Amino acid sequence: MKKIGNTEKLMAQIAKLILPEIRSDEFTLQDFKAKFKLPQSTARLLLIAQVEQGILKSRKVCHKGKVTNAYSDAKSKP
Repeated sequence: MKKIGNTEKLMAQIAKLILPEIRSDEFTLQDFKAKFKLPQSTARLLLIAQVEQGILKSRKVCHKGKVTNAYSDAKSKP
């Protein structure tokens, strides 16, 4: 059976159609991790705690061809 295209590339294209792009007032786990030079697990736990406390809000977005969470101030308007 003939293989049709690259699955990862196809999934990225589908995500772009379904999910919104990241806005300028949002950041990702990777951005947060890099800015504060934290291990990924620590950064993730800090972000989850801030979402649970109502400090931040998160939503699914397509960023650099991948589906990820975008975080922003809970008081900011969409």
